[in-house]
Amino acid sequence: MNWITDEYKEITVIVEDKYGSKYVYIDPEEDKDWFNCKYRLVLNKDDLTVDRAEIDEKSFDNKVIMGGLYGVDKSIFKMWTRKAKLIIDNYETTFSNPEYD
Repeated sequence: MNWITDEYKEITVIVEDKYGSKYVYIDPEEDKDWFNCKYRLVLNKDDLTVDRAEIDEKSFDNKVIMGGLYGVDKSIFKMWTRKAKLIIDNYETTFSNPEYD
């Protein structure tokens, strides 16, 4: 996925184990609670492939797809349709833009 921009920006990424699955919540804004995140992924507990994906509380269906998908929405859709495997590292990650260091 190409989410690189020229400006510095923090995002929200939350990973939780619950209900026998791994949930990943992502939002383009910082400090969001899990229930307010724009993107929600549910990963299969055994192989960490994407079992379910939601954008703005909408699961993928014909209405969402027919409306057209672009950017991150399109990338998340591809992850879901291809049953992509996500690798979750267990460490705190900080990304920085050298122009702002």
